[in-house]
Amino acid sequence: MINSVTNITNSLGKLYISIIMALSMAIVQVGMDNYMMKQVTWAYYPVLFILLLGFVTAYKRQLGINEREYLKEMIEHHSMALLTSEEILHKTSNDYVKKLASEIIDKQTSEINYMNDLLTRYVF
Repeated sequence: MINSVTNITNSLGKLYISIIMALSMAIVQVGMDNYMMKQVTWAYYPVLFILLLGFVTAYKRQLGINEREYLKEMIEHHSMALLTSEEILHKTSNDYVKKLASEIIDKQTSEINYMNDLLTRYVF
């Protein structure tokens, strides 16, 4: 979730997470199929678990993530903070929460602008 269409990006980190989710669903699906058929097909599990472990490791170690990928992911992350902070301003009557949300909006907006500037000026 993001606050602006302009903050939508593709990144290697998102690809890793998507594959991790797909492999997790595949493991559950194979387990359900085995349960329904009342037999266990062991051949799928080692492959699925090895792939899952590989992609979890790749994500945790940020394999292939360079400055551009990092900045794109951080812009999207900050955009999510903007979305939730803007929404809570409409929902809360707590002055402390409103103040915090306003500060987050100010800081995250300036950081997004700075990261976009870095992307256009210094990162190729």
